[in-house]
Amino acid sequence: LLYDEAQTNDGVPSSSLKFSESDLQKFKDGSDPLAYANSDWINAVFSKPGLWMYHNLNLSGGTDDTKYNVSFGYLDQDGMMVNTGYKRYNFRTNFDQKISNNFNVGFNLSLSVRDVSDPPTNQGVGGETWELHEAVQQWANDPIQYPDGRWAYPTWSGLNHNPVAYTSTAAGHS
Repeated sequence: LLYDEAQTNDGVPSSSLKFSESDLQKFKDGSDPLAYANSDWINAVFSKPGLWMYHNLNLSGGTDDTKYNVSFGYLDQDGMMVNTGYKRYNFRTNFDQKISNNFNVGFNLSLSVRDVSDPPTNQGVGGETWELHEAVQQWANDPIQYPDGRWAYPTWSGLNHNPVAYTSTAAGHS
């Protein structure tokens, strides 16, 4: 509707408008959801706000001559886009032993393992940036997915990719 209005304001004759009255009616009443969809691409790519939790367990103690510290940590952070997030597990230990008034021996160990879930990248462009770029450019008239489960190919917008398919676990993203 706004596209036709903009064309009319630019002086395009009504016979040459992109959408006919019949097209506009199909968008309004949803009678042909495949050819005249009303898709919300932004909400399909983004999830609810990214929640996170962090747990840490720290044990320390010792005597005047011997001191120790052991800590375990876990971070789990959901991403703002569907199927994205970050997990980290960390372990740290310190051990100090006083040998004499002038000599101490110490041992420190730190380990960290992380798991980052990002959408796949396209031609060297970062996943989240590219997916957002694609989602914003999609037209609402393009269906996201067909009733048989196949991902729809954007036709109205003229773009080459379906960003929801790229972020989907069904597309192999985890």
